[in-house]
Amino acid sequence: MAKIILQPIIVTVMFSILTLNIYWLVAFGLCGVWLAVDTLLDIFSID
Repeated sequence: MAKIILQPIIVTVMFSILTLNIYWLVAFGLCGVWLAVDTLLDIFSID
């Protein structure tokens, strides 16, 4: 009985960890893109 109860909980925990990691990756990716655009704008504005 315990396995039947625990399995969905484990699956949801694993899924939430995976989705959280994906959200973090997207967030860091957007930050990286923003920083790259910012530095490019700085370079072009200096020229």
